[in-house]
Amino acid sequence: METAPNAETLKRWAAEHIALELGLLCECPYHGEPYRTQRETAAHSSYCAFATHDPLLAIFRGDAGELLAAVETVAEHYGRDCPTCERARAEPE
Repeated sequence: METAPNAETLKRWAAEHIALELGLLCECPYHGEPYRTQRETAAHSSYCAFATHDPLLAIFRGDAGELLAAVETVAEHYGRDCPTCERARAEPE
C-alpha cells in the first residue's frame, strides 16, 4: 500500500511544476530531466499574473510568497544542463 506524499514533497513538486510553467526550468528533450534556463528574474512578475487562480497555491495555504520562494529554491538546485547529457559529454569515447 502506497502512502500519501508529505507536505514538503507536495510543495517541492508544485514548485518544480510552476518553475517549468514559468520557464525557469525546462526539460531535456532527450531525457526529460529538468535543468535551469537563463530566465532567472521572471518568477515574480510572471507568476503574479495567475497566482490567485492557480490551484497549486492551495498546497502553500494561499501564500504566494512562500510558493515563489520555493520556486526559486527549486530552480537554483538544478544546473544549466541536463545532468544525463552532461555526464555523457564528460565520459571518454
